[in-house]
Amino acid sequence: MKATDEVEFGTMISTLGAAFGTAIEPAMIEAYFMALEDIDIDVVGAACKEAIRTCEFFPRPVNIRNLVICGNRGLAAAEAWDKMVGVCHGVQGTSVSRKDHPTDELANRAMKLLGRMGLASDWEGPWAMKRFIELYEMLHDRKQAEDRALAAVGGARMTEISAPTKVIGE
Repeated sequence: MKATDEVEFGTMISTLGAAFGTAIEPAMIEAYFMALEDIDIDVVGAACKEAIRTCEFFPRPVNIRNLVICGNRGLAAAEAWDKMVGVCHGVQGTSVSRKDHPTDELANRAMKLLGRMGLASDWEGPWAMKRFIELYEMLHDRKQAEDRALAAVGGARMTEISAPTKVIGE
């Protein structure tokens, strides 16, 4: 973005604030502008529109950036992280990985993996969030590949065979 885009950008952030019921201060617009100034104004505008359509919470600059870079999948992972931190924040002496996200199985699995890596106790650190997003996306891709494979074989899952099999002609 250029300095001349600041007014248009301010309108975008104000629109986001109105959509999510968040009061927007001039300092907030300036902070968001600084965080996103390396992205073209039209791309930021498209990301803001997508955020209004898909986000459950007012997006932080990192959420908008993830939407620009990763599309909806990156935004979903960032939102899952925000929800998980919201579920677990302020619980003294409790590992984040032991708390379950209310609705997101992938987030639960990613947090359990983070806990095994020793990062779950540092929820506010950028490395934990970055690693969570990577894990969430990896699990998402794996689940989609599994779903495609199941659809290709008619949706049947392999189950344990309880009876001995007999070869015809024996």
